[in-house]
Amino acid sequence: MHSARAITTANLALIASWFWVHEAALRWGVQSLTRPDSELNLVLAVALSGLGLWHADFRAIAHRLTQLPQWNLSAAALLLFGAVSVSADWIALQAAHAFFSGVGAYGLAGLYLPRATWVRARPVAALAIALMPLAAYLDVYLGFPARRFTAEAVAGMLTALDIPNMTSGVVLSLEGGAAYVDLPCAGVRSLWTGAVFLLGAATLEGLTIDLRFLVTALVSTLLLLITNTARVASIVLLDFVADLPLLAEVLHAPMGVLGFVLCCAAAWAMLTVGKAHAHTKAHAHGSTDSPLIFILAPALFLLGLQSAPESVAAVSSTPQSAPPGFDVLVLNQAERDFASEQGGQIVKVRFERGGLSGTVVLVTSTSWLAQHLPRHCLQASGVSLTGEAPTPIDGAPVRWAHVVNHGRPGRAAWWFQSNDHLTDDHTERIWTGLNNDQPWTLVSILLEQGVDPDHPEVVALVADLRDHLQSAPESP
Repeated sequence: MHSARAITTANLALIASWFWVHEAALRWGVQSLTRPDSELNLVLAVALSGLGLWHADFRAIAHRLTQLPQWNLSAAALLLFGAVSVSADWIALQAAHAFFSGVGAYGLAGLYLPRATWVRARPVAALAIALMPLAAYLDVYLGFPARRFTAEAVAGMLTALDIPNMTSGVVLSLEGGAAYVDLPCAGVRSLWTGAVFLLGAATLEGLTIDLRFLVTALVSTLLLLITNTARVASIVLLDFVADLPLLAEVLHAPMGVLGFVLCCAAAWAMLTVGKAHAHTKAHAHGSTDSPLIFILAPALFLLGLQSAPESVAAVSSTPQSAPPGFDVLVLNQAERDFASEQGGQIVKVRFERGGLSGTVVLVTSTSWLAQHLPRHCLQASGVSLTGEAPTPIDGAPVRWAHVVNHGRPGRAAWWFQSNDHLTDDHTERIWTGLNNDQPWTLVSILLEQGVDPDHPEVVALVADLRDHLQSAPESP
């Protein structure tokens, strides 16, 4: 027999070992949740945590720590799976580590909760994992294929209606141009929000994740994809066929919201139909006490000793060679902090040529995490953007926008370039670079004059920067 003190010590050691293994992932999660683009995730995470604290019985928890854990092979397997995955060197994404930390936490809870309660808690655990700031990664790995698939589906539908010159490329151009439907509107964000809604509904209704829930989730996903495809088709019809680009721009957001609401209503109805007949089939079978704690705690501690270290690419504030004829500027503290966090190579230069003046920022990195969309950085610095659209300049795909820079009109342009590829689409840059380590450079231009994209000096500027990067070394 083990004494109560020994059992309590072993339980606390197991919990501490879990924090030890997942410390880097937890720190990444906290930092990510406090970023401006994760406000919704943070609010929902705080609400979920507050709800858990409100219902927690701390006296019962303290008493449970004096007892051996329940024998639950599934929970122990999830606990070890999460720890081993976080410690794996080949998993480079910190977001993946955060996901596996959530899986491990659910496994840890299963060692102390009654099995029936643990099974009913599946939606809560899944909801907690879903609230992690993983939207950017979902956009990359799911958003780009979804966007391409939607464009091809819409093009096929409209071609069947005898609408000429309709290709997936035209659909993508209209999405990113006239109606400003970019990646966040590709349907992935609505899928994430729909999943959060469904998990929240299951939690409120006291349901668990079972076959009925999975069928409901599948139907909900299909409905969201169908409504998004219909919305994109409507935008293309209004813009390309009816020549009403302003109406397409005005209606695309309301159509998306309406479709999402209808899909959520249908999912809720499916989830609650026959709720009175639903019951959790999990019993306390196999829930006898087990000394497994004395093996798990040292195992997790040893895994923590070899947890995958955080890797940051080499950083340099001054590249090997700046474009000729440009004056190199000193990076501010925010830019240096960003470079140190994300890795890569950043240079900022100023130019004055042929009546044009402005600044150029070059961000070179093998990691897409170091190359955010310039529109966000410009807006954060007080620059407002309008009229953003794909605008080829001298045959090069460039994203062009009208800006107001502290009360003065100007222009902005940006694109992404590697040794063998050039695009104005952030997601295409990410998707194309997933399977290789070649460096990409984000070129972001801020002009202080309100010129047109076919202005000779603009064309020459874009060509010079493009040629300079083409002749640059292959590694940042």
